[in-house]
Amino acid sequence: MRTNLISKLLVVLAFCLTAPQFARSQNFDHRHQAFTDILQRHVFWNAAGTASEVDYAALKANPAPLNAYAQSLSQITQAQYNAMSKLEKRAVLINAYNAYTLQLILTKYPNLRSIKELGSLLKSPWKQAFIQFLEKKRSLDDIEHGLLRGASDYDDPRIHFAVNCASIGCPALRPEAFVAAKLDAQLLDQTQRFLRDRSRNRFDQKSQTLYLSTIFKWYGEDFERGFLGASSVSQFVANYGGSLGLRNVDVAALKRDELDVEYTDYDWALNHRVTATKQSQRAAVQAQVAKLYSDIEAKVQDVPVRTASELLRNPSASILLDVRPAAERAVSTIPGAVSETDFVALPAKAKREVVVYCTIGYRSGIAARKLREQGLMAYNLKGGILAWIAEGGALRDASGKATQRVHVYGKQWAAVPKDFVAVF
Repeated sequence: MRTNLISKLLVVLAFCLTAPQFARSQNFDHRHQAFTDILQRHVFWNAAGTASEVDYAALKANPAPLNAYAQSLSQITQAQYNAMSKLEKRAVLINAYNAYTLQLILTKYPNLRSIKELGSLLKSPWKQAFIQFLEKKRSLDDIEHGLLRGASDYDDPRIHFAVNCASIGCPALRPEAFVAAKLDAQLLDQTQRFLRDRSRNRFDQKSQTLYLSTIFKWYGEDFERGFLGASSVSQFVANYGGSLGLRNVDVAALKRDELDVEYTDYDWALNHRVTATKQSQRAAVQAQVAKLYSDIEAKVQDVPVRTASELLRNPSASILLDVRPAAERAVSTIPGAVSETDFVALPAKAKREVVVYCTIGYRSGIAARKLREQGLMAYNLKGGILAWIAEGGALRDASGKATQRVHVYGKQWAAVPKDFVAVF
């Protein structure tokens, strides 16, 4: 009798100790409505619905709602987290990663071209422990690789299309929060949207080559762990053949791992929304560049061209050849471009399209003509590197870092956007 009484008292005591904690867990809004409200006001799909842009300017003007939501995440205890279902945990972690990334960007915006600028030589922005989460100071890497991918029940590689690193190359930041009740449908939608983006994922019918985002290379092992029966990256994407525009025969070849797979360049430029003012400024620069190109067009009009917008849609479709001298290339180049010396050593150049560029298109037009005479599929970049930056393309300096400096050959060709510096 006494033993039963003691047992009952212990049960009551345990309930009293855990009830407040349980109540706090129950009070957490697993609909994440506050975050959805923020995202719907500040995140916008592109026309194709395959990528999104963030209005960081508006977000920075009124950061209180984002800070309040981030604070609600920081108040979740480890015990509360442990009591959540698998899908509730997954939704919390994805939303936390995205919310804290937004906060990180706002620390330096608008003086920021890429999230990578927030890192240092010793520590990347993803390794900085600036987040108070689950009773510890954590980094974005801790959330993604430690808690999401490192969980014992991790079984869904589609999370890679949900976490957003504030970059153009990254899968879209969704304009709504992820919630457990519809997480599977949201992840499916994110995957399909990302694979429909031909600037990052596409199939070249002629060469029978599948070009995929570098995400599939970085996290290849995640896509080989049996999700939907896939034991390879090819088999994983074969499950979404419709999004890639594949024929049934191509899907079958993918499932047998018979198609070549190559990886596209990753664009680390910030995924920020261009304001109407900036769009107007960009249009003005584009008009200037078009006028400069028209002045030399007659001298190279026999050479077929590719436009900057075409290259930006399919950045890995061609070999980019920079024919400017070393002094100009030392200032900046288009990401992935090769010099004439490196081009000569490329083994497969005869099988691929080559797009040649210089400042505006005169020197590159002459070079492209010579390459065509040699039997190569060479094209001139209409408007050159000036058209590229006027269209919103990024540049890299000699060390590979993003830069806003561009060599323009001479003062008369200094048609650059306001946030670029013309060097001559």
